[in-house]
Amino acid sequence: FIVKFNKASAQVDRIIQLTDHLRALRWPSGVKFEPVDLLVVIDDAMSIMKKEMMLNNITLQKHIPDDIPPVSGKYYKLEQVFINLASNAISAIGQKDCGEITVTVISENDNVQIRFSDNGYGMSPETQSKIYEPFFTTKGHGKSAGIGMGIIYEILMEHHGEIICESELDKGTTFIITLPIDKCSS
Repeated sequence: FIVKFNKASAQVDRIIQLTDHLRALRWPSGVKFEPVDLLVVIDDAMSIMKKEMMLNNITLQKHIPDDIPPVSGKYYKLEQVFINLASNAISAIGQKDCGEITVTVISENDNVQIRFSDNGYGMSPETQSKIYEPFFTTKGHGKSAGIGMGIIYEILMEHHGEIICESELDKGTTFIITLPIDKCSS
């Protein structure tokens, strides 16, 4: 009975996660951006992922100055970006003994740059070329819907940002996100 319950519970969790991802794709017309504090967004997203990181023996390093200017956007959309990145990093780190995720934020010119890195197994150039394609996954059948990176890409484009992936097999992955500083706050 317990095994069946655990399997059912895992499936419910997957359905909830898929629903959340699909919900994040919906962008109502007329939505106005507002100043968003990235320190708060990243802290909140990593708090959501904290238990999963602990269960997988992954440490989190954050290098975020207190004086990072706000970006223009929607809090819940940007939070989804960092939740998805953390989830992917946890999967990429896998069973390594000393997993680590590092988030570094800097302000330069009219942009804020976020470097989201993991010391996971990395990706081949072929895999990197497909990561934003809908339903592409490296997690295996039944473990992922393969829409997380596509959602991240769409959200960042809607926020007038960009994302670049740097990865090498056995050396980890870094996603470099650039978002415009909120002009009304500066």
